[in-house]
Amino acid sequence: MNPGRVVVGLGLIATGVLFVLDSSGALDAGETIGDWWPLLLVALGVFQLVSDRRSWLGSGILVAVGVVLLGTRQDWLQGSAWSLLFAVILVIVGIRLLNLPRGSRAVAPGPAPAPVREEDATVDAVAVLSKRRVVSTSPAFRGGDATSVLGSLDLDLSGATLAPGARITATVVLGGLNVLVPHGWRVEVTGIPILIGWDNTTRRDVIGPDAPLLQINAVTVLGGLEVRHPVRWS
Repeated sequence: MNPGRVVVGLGLIATGVLFVLDSSGALDAGETIGDWWPLLLVALGVFQLVSDRRSWLGSGILVAVGVVLLGTRQDWLQGSAWSLLFAVILVIVGIRLLNLPRGSRAVAPGPAPAPVREEDATVDAVAVLSKRRVVSTSPAFRGGDATSVLGSLDLDLSGATLAPGARITATVVLGGLNVLVPHGWRVEVTGIPILIGWDNTTRRDVIGPDAPLLQINAVTVLGGLEVRHPVRWS
């Protein structure tokens, strides 16, 4: 299940219903959308979690952002909403760090660290308030989860070989994510961009339909995702 497609579809249906009710005088569609639009983020986080349980960090952050913004729109919260949101994100990330799988390493905020090499077939890459680079040279890369929150994450797959059905779940909130792939891969990016989207600059004019396929399902909220080759082509 594609969370972006599901949420956009339901959002369009709900918007259409609201305008039907607006035309009948039952409510003000513009005011209702303005008050309740953060529910889109909550729904997106829930559907992303349902579609891929490994993405609970990014999903939890999306739900937290949606709940806090909804609370401010509905006057449920007192004080600084952004301070509360920052505190909630810290709690979620802290829980995630306590549940890191054996062999994984967390990178603390600060200067760019040396590359972290992940030889397993999947990656679980997280960058929060930091810059991180993760390199995979797996001979049968299957995908994984990549999350960037107020940070910069580079996922280098230029030395990996794809396994059939490889798929990455990407979540970018107020940050950036770069995915580097070798020449000869097909890359399909789907999902939902909010305010800032993604860019796939990989070369596609020299590959055939039987080329290895990497699917990326992305959610970007005021953040950017770029898929490119290690050396840009002209």
